[in-house]
Amino acid sequence: AENLGRSKSIALAIDRSQSMEGDALDDAAAAAAGFVGSKAGSDRIALVAFGSKAVALTDFSSATIDADTALRTLGVDDRQGTALYDALVLSARALAAEPLPGRVIIALTDGRDFSSKASAAGAIAAARRAGAVVYPIGIESGQFSPEPLQRIARETGGTYFGAASSSGLESVYASIAAELQ
Repeated sequence: AENLGRSKSIALAIDRSQSMEGDALDDAAAAAAGFVGSKAGSDRIALVAFGSKAVALTDFSSATIDADTALRTLGVDDRQGTALYDALVLSARALAAEPLPGRVIIALTDGRDFSSKASAAGAIAAARRAGAVVYPIGIESGQFSPEPLQRIARETGGTYFGAASSSGLESVYASIAAELQ
């Protein structure tokens, strides 16, 4: 067990699939930017975006300029897909190389994975190998099912957070920040 209140590396994975177009992506980027701005000075942040595939937007850094720039320019994927599990695996692999023992993945999505090469079990295994705790956030619409995200949180030692809409994401990120302190 690691004390996550001390210096840690945090991978922020943000859904940029087509279903996130409009206010949802704007709210997600703004809430993530607030989280980045409030992090402890020694914490290291990296951004991963996922739509049809998962892509690392920044490397880990305790400076926030790269993350801020990436969040300001984050756009919707032009291809269909939600590669959540691939984003978790990509985040876990990056965290495995980090020198800080505290490792966290915060993953935000509004839907289910339907374009990953990895499975939920594969994503959980990658997070465990990296020693990462996963905090999934679900924007819960009528068709949303939280069970896969709850399983990922439970099996990695994290906590699942649900938001009724994207407008509630700032308070969710604040709750996670408080838990990590």
